[in-house]
Amino acid sequence: MCYAPTTSRAQNESARWLPAFTRIYIVSKCRLAFGMSVAKIPLHFYYAYALAVAVKRCLGLSCERHRSFFLMKLMRALEAGRITGRLDITSAGKSDGVGAQAIARISARCFAKGYSLNYVHTPFQTLAHAELPMPEWIAAWEHLLNLGDGAPDAAACKLPGVDIETYATTPALWKTDCLLSVRHYHTFCELAPQHLEDVARHLCTQLGSRGGAGLRDPGVALAVRLHIRRGDVRPGDSQTGHRFTANDRILPLVEEIRALILAAGRTCRIQLYSQGTRADFAEFERIPDLELCLGTPALDTFRELIDADVLLMARSDFSYTAGMYCRGIKICDPRHRVPLTDWVRIDPGSGRLDADGFRRCLAASNPAKT
Repeated sequence: MCYAPTTSRAQNESARWLPAFTRIYIVSKCRLAFGMSVAKIPLHFYYAYALAVAVKRCLGLSCERHRSFFLMKLMRALEAGRITGRLDITSAGKSDGVGAQAIARISARCFAKGYSLNYVHTPFQTLAHAELPMPEWIAAWEHLLNLGDGAPDAAACKLPGVDIETYATTPALWKTDCLLSVRHYHTFCELAPQHLEDVARHLCTQLGSRGGAGLRDPGVALAVRLHIRRGDVRPGDSQTGHRFTANDRILPLVEEIRALILAAGRTCRIQLYSQGTRADFAEFERIPDLELCLGTPALDTFRELIDADVLLMARSDFSYTAGMYCRGIKICDPRHRVPLTDWVRIDPGSGRLDADGFRRCLAASNPAKT
């Protein structure tokens, strides 16, 4: 059984005899009748996008880069109750790092949850930046992330597979049973982030390493851990430069976080995880109680990040995935991916921390100190 929100006994009983397509149809029509759409698609953007894609298809040009449009087209069909066949959801086809592939699968779970579809798990096939022989590397991450929790394996699925462009543009398929395989469903998560929140809560519960919510007990130094992406990310690079954040933008954030924690009557220990040499981070050595953790194996780094009391994320899917599992206070740059509502944001323009938001999170996590 794939992860699903808690339902009443009556809902569970009805789900036993209502076919999947009937449930989807009824839910879709109710949403339309009461104005409760799953995701709000900007129509002016959608129709402009539709025109551009139609022209390219008429000219016989590839629309591979327009998967977001086809996903929106599918979302509109689901909202209108036009999908009457069984549609299972999976994410596959990526070959980049574990963070990007994990977030893609999380987005698939969100899409399935949002439209009451079945999520089918496709295990990692290959992962970039492997630090072990590939089979061992994949097995270690599958075990740690447990993204297939409760979901059937794609290898055991008997439904015919179909890609998003074919499915979205072939209404005849909407009446048949299919397994939809898409690289990611990020467009849906951006338009309906509430479902991302639900899946994140589930991930926190399943992998929260310290048990219950909240920070470490008073009297114990808070673990402040930050991830700075380096290695394959370089300033000025046309492919990766937008994910690079200079030290001089991160250093004031770390100093402010430390000051706010001390002002709240707590102490902290700061750990910086990245690649490179000590010389690359020389300016951080002025911060008391800061430890440079350079070149730490990725699995160990991920475990430390999710166990943080305060996690300062890089513009990186590795950090973002860790944030999904972390029970502590998460601080992120919203320019990378949509932040969850309880995450503390960094202002994209000034680079300043939302100090009031951080104080609220700190106080809420330490009720005895308020």
